[in-house]
Amino acid sequence: MRGRDIKRYGYDWAGLWLVYIPWHFPLHKDSTIQGASEKAEQAFKEQYPAIYQHLLQYKKQLSARNKAETGIRYEWYAMQRWGANYSEDLTVPRQLLYADFVKYHYFIYICKNLF
Repeated sequence: MRGRDIKRYGYDWAGLWLVYIPWHFPLHKDSTIQGASEKAEQAFKEQYPAIYQHLLQYKKQLSARNKAETGIRYEWYAMQRWGANYSEDLTVPRQLLYADFVKYHYFIYICKNLF
C-alpha cells in the first residue's frame, strides 16, 4: 500500500502488487549457486511462466542495473541487494498503517496481511 491509499477511516487499495523475487529464485535455497544462474532462470520460467513473461518485457532495463553495489551479477529478474537485505520485513504482518508525508496524520488498523 502506498501512503496516498490510506484515508482518514480506512484505505483504498489501488490493486497494486509487490512481487518479491530473491536471488537465484526458485533455487534460492541452493547455496552452491554463485552469480547469475541460467539454471535458476530456467526453473523460474518453467514454474512461474506468467510472472516470467510479464517481467520479460522489462529485461533490458533490469539487466542494466548497476552490479557495482554487489560486486557480482545476479539474475536480471531478482531484487537488487538493498531490497534483498530487508526481505524479512515483507513477511511481518502490519496492523497499523499511516502515511509519512501528509498534512494531517491518519492511522488505520487492519487485520489483513498487507504490505
